[in-house]
Amino acid sequence: MKRKEILVVLILALVLVSCVILDIYIDLSGGEPLGETLSLELPILLSALAIVTCIGISYRKSYFHFNLQLNKSNADLNYWKSKSKHLVEGLASSIDDQLNSWKLTSSEKDVALLLIKGYSTKEISEFRESAEKTIRVHSTAIYKKSNLGGRHELTAFFLEDLLLPSENPSENLNVK
Repeated sequence: MKRKEILVVLILALVLVSCVILDIYIDLSGGEPLGETLSLELPILLSALAIVTCIGISYRKSYFHFNLQLNKSNADLNYWKSKSKHLVEGLASSIDDQLNSWKLTSSEKDVALLLIKGYSTKEISEFRESAEKTIRVHSTAIYKKSNLGGRHELTAFFLEDLLLPSENPSENLNVK
């Protein structure tokens, strides 16, 4: 069952338990004999409690499994980050050096980094709390100063050698 379905069943079972408990209380308050009331209501109450318990156990197991997977993923991420930290710092420094050699302004450098990361003009304008037109103006200036044709060429300028180490790009493709 999906999480949403489990929650619906759990809520319905809890409502049923509440209704049965309320019914038992009303019956006993109205003078019904305890044995008769329990003989009718107890099986329903126990069934509903069993459903709630089973769902709770199942949910707890899936929650525990999810946490194990999350912890493993976090450990993998932290390992990768620590192993590649000096490489990332070197890349960041190289990118900054290149942006400086193009004589980009501080704002243009910020926009260039966000473009390289793949953000849209709209997203960049939201991050920087600027108009989209301003971001487009910065983008145009970046492409002009760098002699690149657009965002794809800008990104490729920095990433091409990382992703395609050989001189002939077709050698890196798994095409048969």
